[in-house]
Amino acid sequence: MTADLFTSAGLTPHSDKETPMQRVQRFLQARLMPTITVSVLFSLALTGTSAWNIWRIYQGLQSTIAKEFKLQKHSGDVIHLDEVLTMSARMAASTGDLSWEERYKANVPDLDEAIGAVLSALPETEQTDPAKTDAANQKLIDYETQAFELVRQGKAKQALDLLLSSEYKEQKSIYSKGITGTLATIDRKVTNQLQAYQQRLAWSVTYAIASLVLLALTWSVVLSAVRAIFESAATLKWFSLRPKITCLHSMNSSRVKQSNGAAKKSRFVKRANCSRLTLSIFLMWCLP
Repeated sequence: MTADLFTSAGLTPHSDKETPMQRVQRFLQARLMPTITVSVLFSLALTGTSAWNIWRIYQGLQSTIAKEFKLQKHSGDVIHLDEVLTMSARMAASTGDLSWEERYKANVPDLDEAIGAVLSALPETEQTDPAKTDAANQKLIDYETQAFELVRQGKAKQALDLLLSSEYKEQKSIYSKGITGTLATIDRKVTNQLQAYQQRLAWSVTYAIASLVLLALTWSVVLSAVRAIFESAATLKWFSLRPKITCLHSMNSSRVKQSNGAAKKSRFVKRANCSRLTLSIFLMWCLP
């Protein structure tokens, strides 16, 4: 009976000329609840994966940026404080004023802290000649300590000559190259990390957009199948009620005809009665 109703409605439940979309809709209509369940789970999985990826990348990017700012600060402190110590020692040797030694000693802990923060961000194997750099730093400290001692002994000229000697400059160059090379390595490493996070973020955004498009297509197909089911149900209901509607229409037409016939008969009777009354009055008037 259902097939007859579809045929009378101009619908074919299983047409050989179905389009791929119609086949998909028919497949989904036959498995509506599993399809909706799978679609919901699929949507949650894609949305959750996209959100998790973007959140992890965002956290890593924030951490790397914060690390970059700290390293830049410590790098600047290392370069600045190193020059402060060198100039303090040379000013003490030039002027003979030992107050520069106090400034020197006040900045030594800050320099050690800044150097430690920089070196801790990079494994020793990736640092630039760490052994030579540390040895050069120790020799510079020895030279500067000896210079202050010479100033206290009143030998400021010898102290200045020591701080301007080729040996001091050589150790200074080794130390500067080691620190500068290590800072450059750290900067490259952080830059590479930032680029990697940016690339991952770009891929995650692309994945999220593709997921949204896929979800939109999936739900459009599912909703189309659901709409087709409701339309089919409405069509079936209409054709199942059609005989009753036809019967009611016929009964209504019969009643209307009967009502019209009764009305015509009533008008005929009234006219006949009126004619009889007119004839009676005429006869009474004419006959004595």
